[in-house]
Amino acid sequence: MKAFLISYDVSDNKKRNKIAKILEEYGKRIQYSVFYCQFSKKTLFDILSRVSKIIDKDNDSILAIILPQGWDKYVVGSLKNDLPEDEKSVF
Repeated sequence: MKAFLISYDVSDNKKRNKIAKILEEYGKRIQYSVFYCQFSKKTLFDILSRVSKIIDKDNDSILAIILPQGWDKYVVGSLKNDLPEDEKSVF
């Protein structure tokens, strides 16, 4: 299992809500358009396949970043949902 940050930039409200609902099935929203998720690469590709059918590829984007073990985290302010305690550093 790997940790990921997945963010999206989707201009259409209906499409954006669909993307958010899909990502909520798999991870925690930590900012309005950023999710922290833990799953396999296969699951990531399944999710990307689902959302690619929804977005306008000329104007919208989905970004998935694999987080290496022991990645550094710094938070200024508050998150919508906390990261797991071992994944959190507060500035």
